[in-house]
Amino acid sequence: MQTFTSEEYVQIAVANAFGLDKQNYIDRILWVQVHDRELEEFVNDADDPYGYVKAVKEYRKVQKCEPTGLIVKFDATASGAQLLSVMTGCHKGCEATNAIGDSRNNPYMMVRDKMQELCGKDIPIAYDKCKKAVMTALYGSKKTPKETFGNQIDQFWQALAYVLPGAYEVFPTMMDAWQGKAVHEWVMPDGFQVRIPTYVKKLADVMVPSLEYEMAVQYYDVCEQKKGLSMGANITHSVDAYLLRSLVRHCSYDENQVKKWILAIEKELDKREAEDFTETEIKYPDITKVNEYKSLTTGELVGLYLDLHDMLLHKSFPVVTVHDCFGCHANNMNRLRYWYNKLLARLNTSGILEDILSQLYGTEVVFGDKENLYEEILDNSYAIC
Repeated sequence: MQTFTSEEYVQIAVANAFGLDKQNYIDRILWVQVHDRELEEFVNDADDPYGYVKAVKEYRKVQKCEPTGLIVKFDATASGAQLLSVMTGCHKGCEATNAIGDSRNNPYMMVRDKMQELCGKDIPIAYDKCKKAVMTALYGSKKTPKETFGNQIDQFWQALAYVLPGAYEVFPTMMDAWQGKAVHEWVMPDGFQVRIPTYVKKLADVMVPSLEYEMAVQYYDVCEQKKGLSMGANITHSVDAYLLRSLVRHCSYDENQVKKWILAIEKELDKREAEDFTETEIKYPDITKVNEYKSLTTGELVGLYLDLHDMLLHKSFPVVTVHDCFGCHANNMNRLRYWYNKLLARLNTSGILEDILSQLYGTEVVFGDKENLYEEILDNSYAIC
């Protein structure tokens, strides 16, 4: 993973606010350095003028060796497609969504470019529209892609399957997990209980006695429904939220409590000293399992012990999150990205998607050809950028 100094992260924040977040890091840093004397003149051209003004102001402080409280924010690239590609072990999809690799890819434009290749002509679709079509397609929509690409809709689906094959192939299985219940439920690895009510639109005639008037009122009722389109998106979002919670736990922690857990686990491991154990048995359970450490296998206990020690290598720091956007002080961004990569990589080997689908289907779901991409995901530079 490429790492940067605190000053370089502030420079990246300036470039991101201007609208260069799709560029490689070195290009963003160089842009700020080349235009150093005239940064204030570019406010009206920035994608995020207010964020740009703030970032430039804080960058000037850094240049004077003054302290800054700027929160540098990095977004996941195509988070839904990225998570599905990681969980299905799709090498091609992980490359497209920057979960692996050392350069900044744009999966939305990759889909459009593949469409142009299939059609043999340019398709003049703006980035925002292309992004919306791809994103909603992976959440079950057929209407938005059709409205966006019209007669080229067949080429769109072909291009989507080519660029993001893992996400494309698994999504029907996720959609079919709809069981027609009033409430769909599953449990995440950290014990978080997901409850998704099924809201059905209904109409009722209501009499207003004082007006002697009967009116039709629309309302939503929680009840069973045979068909639904939201299951794929809900599953993806539940994993998205789980990743967010896990990241915050590993970055923002109580140091004294972590040290107490380490001592408790050391004592438990001493009791198990006679057990035969090899490094291949090491597993990394969710950090919340520390509360029930005595019930864990020795391999899980060792993994948890290593995780806690790893947390203490960097002081605790606050993390600001908005969906798939993660922010912290520039001094801590290398560490935040380190943990994002590590936790993302664990989604590849943990079987979390199979577990959720097994809970919904009521029978074991196992993916066949699933590539282990743990080391490659661990070393990526642009999963969040």
